[in-house]
Amino acid sequence: MCTERWESDQKIPGIECPILFLSADRDELIPPFMMKELHTLATTSRNKKFVSFPRGTHNDTPMHPGYFEAITNFWNRVIYPKHASL
Repeated sequence: MCTERWESDQKIPGIECPILFLSADRDELIPPFMMKELHTLATTSRNKKFVSFPRGTHNDTPMHPGYFEAITNFWNRVIYPKHASL
């Protein structure tokens, strides 16, 4: 049904900026192994982090404990560390 091609596996090896991978272990649309594979393929990223949500599904992962904390921690540690204490 979907005719769009998402060739992330071909594009991600060339990305140099920091990448935060947020993975839902119960994702019913995108198998979790694909996110793990992208994390592995991100070899040129200056800084990468993988965070897994064991009970997360495709649409509800932001509601699980630790989701927004993972984003905040990544931001404060990697993206904008000077302002982490604000």
